[in-house]
Amino acid sequence: MTPLLNLVTFLSPLLEHLVMFLTDIYTLTLNVKPGSLSLLRVNRTNSLIITVLHRTNLTLTNPTHNITGIHQNTTLYTIKILEHRKSYSICLTHRTKTVKHLKHPAITLSTMDPAGACILEIFKEIGFQPKDNPDILHYNGIYLLPIDNLIVPEKEYKTPKKYPYPTDYDKIAQTYNIEYIVVASRHWAKSGKPCYTVHPTGNFGEAMYGGNPNELQNTLANPMRNIFTELKKGSPKKIEVTLEATHHSPTYFKTPMFFAEIGSRNEQWQDKEKVQHLAEAIINGIKSKEKAPVAIGFGGGHYCPTFSVKEEEYAFGHMAAKYAFDNLNSDLVQQMITCTLDGVEYAILDRGLKGKHKRKTLETLESTDLEII
Repeated sequence: MTPLLNLVTFLSPLLEHLVMFLTDIYTLTLNVKPGSLSLLRVNRTNSLIITVLHRTNLTLTNPTHNITGIHQNTTLYTIKILEHRKSYSICLTHRTKTVKHLKHPAITLSTMDPAGACILEIFKEIGFQPKDNPDILHYNGIYLLPIDNLIVPEKEYKTPKKYPYPTDYDKIAQTYNIEYIVVASRHWAKSGKPCYTVHPTGNFGEAMYGGNPNELQNTLANPMRNIFTELKKGSPKKIEVTLEATHHSPTYFKTPMFFAEIGSRNEQWQDKEKVQHLAEAIINGIKSKEKAPVAIGFGGGHYCPTFSVKEEEYAFGHMAAKYAFDNLNSDLVQQMITCTLDGVEYAILDRGLKGKHKRKTLETLESTDLEII
């Protein structure tokens, strides 16, 4: 058993599938806390890869046939170590549990956010009304979840005492059968430039504004793209529409989330016409069923000029701007894939990505089956 224990240590944080001839079969039993493991992807050959995050505890038994849940309430996996001569390989088989289908999109906003408060009034005018719970509004199959706390902590490096912060979105999602959540929010920029932005969340490194360090939030690339596309349609003059690289909290919810924002000053946050465009783009984007190939992005500036153009052709999930590269490692790259839940096919590199950062990215991507552009 010692070689197998060494193997587990060697393979962490990524277990790759390799099919070889079977001799002795061992089962790797994974004792996990919720969120410790995540399904990386089901690729085009239907093989599976598992990402093991740092909170995982591993034990080995021989032989057993334990089935361990990777995504709570969704999929069960049998994980076997196959011994062949003096080499080892990993084979994964899976079966799917019958689960309640998640079908309702949702929008959340903070009433402490001046843009959020304005958006809330516009959503009410559009037709959002309370249904069973006076605190949760509903319109055409979409839930609206106003909360009192700021969704992203306002003070840098100030960790909120409440956990999960700002509210238990996973519990709400389970109760109301919610598939994903769009955060309608203000955007602030030092330049003060008027803009609409869309982005996933997560921390490449320290948790400056909430969440956990070195952790990315689950997100969905195509719904994010559809809202981005709607924002570009008939956008008010002199307001730029752009993606932003992955940044700030939340990071720890299982429910996919992303932000759709208006910026960058009170003049825009309180402008009913401009805020209404954001509200309508969110609703129309949610209604859209359009899909594009899913990609993750590497390099470029915070406002992702290359990826914002390519968003016409691809749907971007997580994006690591050039400033994040000092903290970028294989675990975070795997999280970029694993936390983009609609299945990543491509890794797109900004043309300005060169030198050691480009080499590091390419070396890390060699362990994936993504097509690199």
